[in-house]
Amino acid sequence: MEPPISTRTTERAFAPTTPPSIGSSIGALLGFFVLVSTALVAATYPLAALATLTALVAVLIGLRSLAGRTRGTLRRIDFPGLGTVEFRFLRA
Repeated sequence: MEPPISTRTTERAFAPTTPPSIGSSIGALLGFFVLVSTALVAATYPLAALATLTALVAVLIGLRSLAGRTRGTLRRIDFPGLGTVEFRFLRA
């Protein structure tokens, strides 16, 4: 016969875990609701959904091109034993 499992190992293996917070459950529920409602609206109004998607892509491309214009110079100063400090100088 096999030796019985000690209670010390069993207690650690089956220790109760903390339940998920209510905030994460509500966030997941709202996210699921938004996803389902968006899919239903897109299926009901396909042309409006296509126009919205096209506009969203155009806005994202525009924001990305604007973000590319604000590039500047990056300076790094290394302090031995402390770390590295980075300075970014942006052009207006």
